[in-house]
Amino acid sequence: MLKQQDLRTRRKTAELIDELSLGVTLASEPIRIGTEIAHFFYSQDKRNSVYPLKWLTWSKLSHVFGDMYPTNTGLSPDRELIMQKVMFDQIWEQSLTELADMIANKKAPVPDFKELALEANEAIAKVSDKFKTYKQVFEQELAGSLSSYFPVAQKILEDIFERGGYIMPVQPSRKAGIANLSPTLHIHALCHASVRWDKKRKLKGNDIYDFYHAAAAIPYCDVFFTERPLQAMLEANHLKINQEFDCKIISSVSEAVEFLEKE
Repeated sequence: MLKQQDLRTRRKTAELIDELSLGVTLASEPIRIGTEIAHFFYSQDKRNSVYPLKWLTWSKLSHVFGDMYPTNTGLSPDRELIMQKVMFDQIWEQSLTELADMIANKKAPVPDFKELALEANEAIAKVSDKFKTYKQVFEQELAGSLSSYFPVAQKILEDIFERGGYIMPVQPSRKAGIANLSPTLHIHALCHASVRWDKKRKLKGNDIYDFYHAAAAIPYCDVFFTERPLQAMLEANHLKINQEFDCKIISSVSEAVEFLEKE
C-alpha cells in the first residue's frame, strides 16, 4: 500500500484492505519470525503446552506498522504504563485508513529493493560456478537467513533458561527441522535459492516484495493469490512448496473466483 505515492489511491487501497481483512493482519515479518523461533524452542519442552503457531502470528491491522506507544514521558513508571496502555488500546481500535490519513503528508517508509537486487545479482555472478546442486545453493541461502536471527534466538534461549531451562533436541541442519523452526525464513531461502539456481534469471527489486508475500501467506493462509511466474517457481519440482505447506497457490483470476465461491 505504501508503494502508492498518490494519496487518493493509497487511501482507497487502505479502505479495501479494511473491508476485506475485517481488521486482522499477519504480524510484521521480524515479529513473526521471532514468534516462530520462540514457538519452536518452547514446543521442545514437553513440560509446557504451546498454542498452535497459526494462532500466534496474527494481530490487529492497526498494529501492522509495529506497536506504537509513548516512552520516556517523564511520568512515574506507573503513570507511564497507564498512558501506554491507553494509547495501545486506542490504536488497537483504529482502521488502516485512519493510519494512512495520519501519515498522509509524510514520506512513506518503503524500501527500494532495486539496489539490493543489483548487489545480489553481482554477488551471485561471482559464486555461480561454485555450486553443483540446488541443495547446496539452498543450504547457503538458509545459513545466511538464519545467521541474521541468531541474536533473536539467543535472547529467546536466555529467557527460557532463566525460567528454569532445559536441553532441546534441535537439529538445524535438517531441511524439515528448519521449516519447523521458521517457515518464513525457510520460504525466503527457497525463493532466493531458486533464483540463484536459474543461471539465466536476474533478481529484480519487485521479486523481493513477491518473496515477502509468499513467505507470509504460504505458512498461514489457506490460499495465496499471486502472479503466474511466482506460482510456477514455487511449484517447481525442486521447491514443491505447495506440497510442503497446506496452502493452495492460484494465479488465474477465474480460478480465484471459483475458489472463493466454494468457500
